[in-house]
Amino acid sequence: MLSIMCEENRQQWDEMLSFVMLAYNSSVNESTGVTPAMAMFGRELQLPLDIQMGSPQRNDTETLPNYIRQTRERIDIVHEQMRRQLNLQQRRQKSLYDRKATQGTFRVKDLVWLAIPRGGKLHPCWEGPYEIVQTLGPHTYRVRHQERRRRTMVVHSDRLKKYVTREDADETRRRPLPLWYGSGNYPKEQQPKENVTGPSVEVRRSMRTRRPPGYLRDYVR
Repeated sequence: MLSIMCEENRQQWDEMLSFVMLAYNSSVNESTGVTPAMAMFGRELQLPLDIQMGSPQRNDTETLPNYIRQTRERIDIVHEQMRRQLNLQQRRQKSLYDRKATQGTFRVKDLVWLAIPRGGKLHPCWEGPYEIVQTLGPHTYRVRHQERRRRTMVVHSDRLKKYVTREDADETRRRPLPLWYGSGNYPKEQQPKENVTGPSVEVRRSMRTRRPPGYLRDYVR
């Protein structure tokens, strides 16, 4: 939010803090279902539009003890709603996370890569090889680095993936092709399906005119 408001002049970000805080505290939070102002003070903030358009009339004859009691009751109700909303959002976020989480199955002595937090865009995000030394649960393993064998770590399987070296990948690419490949004599299970999408459509030649880039216009051959 701050970066968007400072897009034109990022050197003045400190001057935009008050506007960002006003927008943040008056916006409904997705996890809690209420605004931060309502969660903290038990009432919504008065926005500039409310001042311009005029806010509803308040009961100025209300006594201070009654105002404090009603505010506390309102805050208790809001906090109870927030707890229910947070529990609902936690289950929803867990469901979304489980869809994308990789639940790999590894055995003892398997070599794996370990996901590590990135210190920067150019830093590696996987480290290894690590060796599986113990299975602690369905998705929890104790691993040990091949060069730092005294230290072990307990990690979840979503941070692990099978260790494959570049030589292994090259060997996979160098595997010989089957004898029928390219001959047209496909096995029965490999037979290409006939085109049932309809009659063939004549491909028209593109009318696009290709021109050299502008920086080559002054180039002298």
